[in-house]
Amino acid sequence: METTRITDKCALLDKLDEIGKEAFPPSEYVAPSSFLGDDDVGIYALTEGGEAVGYMCAGMYAELTYLFFLAVAPAFRNAGRGAAAIKTLGKLRPGVPVVVDPELAGEGMRDNDLRLRRRGFYLRNGFYPTGSGMTYNGEYFELLCTDRHFDIDIFVRSVEKYRARGFAPRYFEVKA
Repeated sequence: METTRITDKCALLDKLDEIGKEAFPPSEYVAPSSFLGDDDVGIYALTEGGEAVGYMCAGMYAELTYLFFLAVAPAFRNAGRGAAAIKTLGKLRPGVPVVVDPELAGEGMRDNDLRLRRRGFYLRNGFYPTGSGMTYNGEYFELLCTDRHFDIDIFVRSVEKYRARGFAPRYFEVKA
C-alpha cells in the first residue's frame, strides 16, 4: 500500500469522498477536500496500484498529531490496511503522540458493537485510553492516544483554531 499526501485538487479526491461518505455517519462526515490549504492538516490517500483504497486526514501540530479521519473502502477492510496507515502516520512524525477520537462505546449506545470494534482496533494498534472524551454535534467521542501521558490541555490548544469552523467540543472525563 502506498501513502500519498494530497496537497491540491486531484482526481483521487472524488474517490476519497465516496469512501468517507460510506465510512462515516452523515453527522460526522467532513470532505477531505475541505482541509486543502490548511497547512496544519495532512490529507493522505491510501492507494494500491493507483487505486484509492482509503485515506486519512490528520492535524499535524507542534506537540501532537490528531487523526481526524481514517477510512478504508469496504472491499479492502480487515486486511491490515488501517494498521499500516497508522504505522505510516507514526513514522511521518517520530516521537510525536497521535490522538484519535472514536465514538464512545458503552452499554445502551447506538451501534455499540461497531463502536467496540473501532475502539479495539485502535487499542490493538498502539493507542491507550486517556480518560478524556469530547462531545459535539450530538455525538460522544473518547480520546485515545499513543502516549500514555496524554495532556488534554495540549489537545485543546491544538484544535482551538477549528472553533471558527464550528468545531466547539465540550470535554468530559471518561470513566474506566
